Amino acid sequence: MQEGVLYMGGGFPLFLALLIVLGAFALVGLMFLIITYGAGVSVRRWEKFTKENGLDFENDIKDVVGRYSNHITFFRRGKTRSFCGALKKDVNEETVYFIDYYYTTGSLRNRHSHFFTVVLIEGPRCTFPHFFARKQRFLTDSIRKFWQEQDISYSEDREFSKSLFLRGADEQKTREFFNQQQIRSVLSDCIATNNVEIETCDGAVVFAFSSPRGLKHYFKHTKTALQVFEMFRVRSEQQEV
Repeated sequence: MQEGVLYMGGGFPLFLALLIVLGAFALVGLMFLIITYGAGVSVRRWEKFTKENGLDFENDIKDVVGRYSNHITFFRRGKTRSFCGALKKDVNEETVYFIDYYYTTGSLRNRHSHFFTVVLIEGPRCTFPHFFARKQRFLTDSIRKFWQEQDISYSEDREFSKSLFLRGADEQKTREFFNQQQIRSVLSDCIATNNVEIETCDGAVVFAFSSPRGLKHYFKHTKTALQVFEMFRVRSEQQEV
């Protein structure tokens, strides 16, 4: 053993152990600074975008999402959920939120992050049947049907039923809502061309776009969501007559 050098059990130099520990702390600190800086840059970018386009930066989006987490299944997915930013704008009688959103599934090496751009429309005219719609997924939807978890299909519109997975809290009300070819076409075209899931509850409609995502797609996604919302609103008024 060298004179003047302290050793741990097993003959490992103590100063090397200290250097490794300090290096680990330094690495963690550096990662924290990078993440914090990145988050700050992201927030400033969103705030700049709001000023340039006459929007509001929504600081309390967690409370907004929380209002619907018991009713919108999308907001209950994953082990952890986060909001990277949110914009807000009043349009007619509705409030439109544009949310950078993600959730995680799995753990350790099997951990996966799922990123979405969410457009949430809330207001007094969101009085549609509670339903969930997305593209058909052959494997998982076949398993659901095997266990008799059937989605809603229309014998007169096999292409719609083949391409979309549609479920309703009240199947009869949802079926009646979409029993017109025009409204089915609006729904299927929106989902087919935008990689989006649509879900409704009392007072709100949620559009979860998996791609393309990000702030630069604000106008495209909000325009799409508002156009579909307007068709839903017209259909709802037709049923009330």
